[in-house]
Amino acid sequence: VRGECLHCGNELGRFWKASDGPFCCRGCRGVFEMIHKENLERFYDLSQDNLAPAPVLRPDTFTWLDRILAERPADATDPLHLDLDIQGVHCAACVWLVEELFKRFEAGIQLRINPTLGKVELTWDPDRGDLKEFLAEIEKFGYRLGPARRGGRRKSRALLMRMAISIAMALNVMMFSLSFYFGLAEGALYTFFGWLSLGMATISLLAGGGVFLKGAI
Repeated sequence: VRGECLHCGNELGRFWKASDGPFCCRGCRGVFEMIHKENLERFYDLSQDNLAPAPVLRPDTFTWLDRILAERPADATDPLHLDLDIQGVHCAACVWLVEELFKRFEAGIQLRINPTLGKVELTWDPDRGDLKEFLAEIEKFGYRLGPARRGGRRKSRALLMRMAISIAMALNVMMFSLSFYFGLAEGALYTFFGWLSLGMATISLLAGGGVFLKGAI
């Protein structure tokens, strides 16, 4: 019996070998060892039954951070405020882990994570530490921070519009379905309501499901 991965809880998979130990990949092995080394075992208490396997990330050069710091006045003494994107955060346990690692850096002032949108608000004191050290540290655990993508607000508004269309269409389908529950079972009106419900349900599926279908593909 192959069993489950000690880190993510997923099955070890068809390509698993006994030499790999109780881990589905080397990413999970590395993160599991680091979590225990840093006494961050509470991560597993907060995590779901199954996690996404930990990715193995290539070391970032952080050239994007160098560009941001280059635009900062040389005589600036105020803390550095950044709005960034974050990758790899899947659940409350991930948020806790990143925040816990952030607290261990003296230069870290404030960190706010929005896992739904994949956004981070970060405040850092450059005079008390190098931000690259924190970025490199969370990278080891499978998380990556980077510059905020342009058009983020536009995408957020588009998502809200999709949700509004889906809800409106679904509610109308439910309303027209009442006629069937009250006994309408034949005739032109029955056919009309049936096709109308089918059309609105299709619109709801395409508007709301498009995001998930695209992600699945």
